[in-house]
Amino acid sequence: MIATTGHRHPLAQASCLLGAAFLIVTLLGVSPGRAQAPMEDLKLFYSFELPAEGKTVQVREVKSTEPALLRPNIQLPLYLFLQETTDVERTVTVEVLRGTPRGFVPYLTTEIKTSKNRGVIKGWKSAATPATSPPATAPGATPGAPPPPPPPPQLEPPFQLEIRVLDKNKVLLTRTMNLDLLQPSEYFQRPTSTYDPAKRELRVEVGLKTREGDQDKPFYGPPCPVVLDLDHSPHPMLNQPVSKKGVKGFLQAQLSMQKPSAILRASNIPFRDARGDTEKKPDLIYISADGCDRAFVFRTNFQGAGTDYTNPDLRLQLDPVLKATTKLPVRILTDNVDWRTTRLRLRIEDPEVTPKGGETGFDEERNGPRERLLLLESPAPDGGLALQTVVRDWVVEVNTAGILDKLRLRAWLVEKDPDQPGKWRDLKQSDGKLVGDSQLIVLDPTPPTDAKFTIEGITDTKKRVKPGSTLKISAVATDEESGIKEIRFGLGKPSTDPKWLDESVVATLKSPKPGTTETPIWQAELALPPTLTGQVEVGMLAINKAGLSTPVSMKIDVLPPSAIAAAAKLGNIEVLVVEGDRPQDNLPVGLFDAKGKALKVEKSKDGKVVFKDVEPGAYTITSAKEASSTKGSVEVKLKEGETAKVTVKLFR
Repeated sequence: MIATTGHRHPLAQASCLLGAAFLIVTLLGVSPGRAQAPMEDLKLFYSFELPAEGKTVQVREVKSTEPALLRPNIQLPLYLFLQETTDVERTVTVEVLRGTPRGFVPYLTTEIKTSKNRGVIKGWKSAATPATSPPATAPGATPGAPPPPPPPPQLEPPFQLEIRVLDKNKVLLTRTMNLDLLQPSEYFQRPTSTYDPAKRELRVEVGLKTREGDQDKPFYGPPCPVVLDLDHSPHPMLNQPVSKKGVKGFLQAQLSMQKPSAILRASNIPFRDARGDTEKKPDLIYISADGCDRAFVFRTNFQGAGTDYTNPDLRLQLDPVLKATTKLPVRILTDNVDWRTTRLRLRIEDPEVTPKGGETGFDEERNGPRERLLLLESPAPDGGLALQTVVRDWVVEVNTAGILDKLRLRAWLVEKDPDQPGKWRDLKQSDGKLVGDSQLIVLDPTPPTDAKFTIEGITDTKKRVKPGSTLKISAVATDEESGIKEIRFGLGKPSTDPKWLDESVVATLKSPKPGTTETPIWQAELALPPTLTGQVEVGMLAINKAGLSTPVSMKIDVLPPSAIAAAAKLGNIEVLVVEGDRPQDNLPVGLFDAKGKALKVEKSKDGKVVFKDVEPGAYTITSAKEASSTKGSVEVKLKEGETAKVTVKLFR
């Protein structure tokens, strides 16, 4: 049996519609003897529960002045019912259309026989026009594979469904069903917070709104998650009894009609309690409810009761320095703002035009301070549809094509002007300050330049160290657009691979003296494993503030002490080949021992050749230039550990 309710206070109506799970459409006919217009013969009702034998549910008549109120971030099944008040049965078509900015779009349709008995309408099928040709295969998809299912249709504010009943293409009834998303503040009591400095414990009381004498349940449907967010981030903490920072306590709860209230506790709080500056520097506490981040905001200095923070607020969340891109995702955080009467506006300004910035052509508006969507899913076998409500912070993709280096992004809120219908005015805080935020953003298209490093005790000709040594490294790198964020050193080929980054060490910046133009030097110490031997690559990764990186590497020989001692006796011969006073490039340069035996032949580069790790003794260096029929040679006696420098002059 289905029992309808009489008139209730709007708050009572809202509470019994929250979290509800079903929609019923009831059509009431009239007796055949009355000659009245079809619109007067039929009525439309809705409810949020599927009736069952012996079960009483709430039924409402569809009226544009009384929207169905839904909770954010939940899923609800919807049901449609049809009833004929006459004794004549007839076959009618029922259509459901969804509201879009361009008007109502057909979504579902079905045919049923009317009856005096109310029954679930089943057999829904898509009312969309079928495609005339098969869809093209998406890039990267396997030819012949079934296409992925399309995303569910989205409704944007104002949320509306239109329901039509037709008899042989004659419209018998048309009703627009308005849907609205409640804010947590509309069905939650305002939480209260207190802090016990002695116990280092924060206590927050949360609960659903209830009215004395009202027998309606607070809400139906899934429980409502509530999270005490101590991380000061836009995302609530995961449902964990202990946070990453070591804070212990009951930090989250699930409220339901059986448990409409709870107390959240957090102990061992590592914030500024028991410090002298707490009175001047309060912290913010966020309560997230029903998946809405920062549903309630408090200020506290962790010395007593928290202060209810109700001023509207807006903040931009993005790095001030970013990699140059044509699409810049910007997250916009808003708090304490009415979803129904407020809009978001954004603008890109050129910081070079005026001190306050000048417009560059990007000027957009969003319907509300947070993104709100209603997803309309396909019907279930029992005839139910599914509505999924979504409320989240805006993530706006800003088109930055053509912007080379800097931009200023400004976002602010506007509200309906009560004195001028249809007009909007800037939203302001209680102190008259505009509710908005702006940020100067640097777009960097290039990685760092001039990146190089040296290792103490290592030269171009001597790159030998013992296993277990600690390498003392100094490095330089420049980046004119965004600056250097950090420099890392590690073993192996440098890369942004997480494994290499995890095993690397971060260099420390050695600041130049004030008032000088010295190049900043980064320093680090890299310990070699005691069992590591052989040729080893030491890598450096210079990373700028936009996240772009430049790799540099050097190979060294890790040798046992005995091998290093033997190698220390070896020397090097640096050769310069010239014709007249001009260095000669790409000429063969030979190294011969005292008996005239050829030991090595190298090609000159800019006239230079280095013969490394040469044993002490007497040698002859020769070179020849075929194009000019010139040649030359020079003798050298190399001592232990010496680097000898010689010049080969070419003559005819």
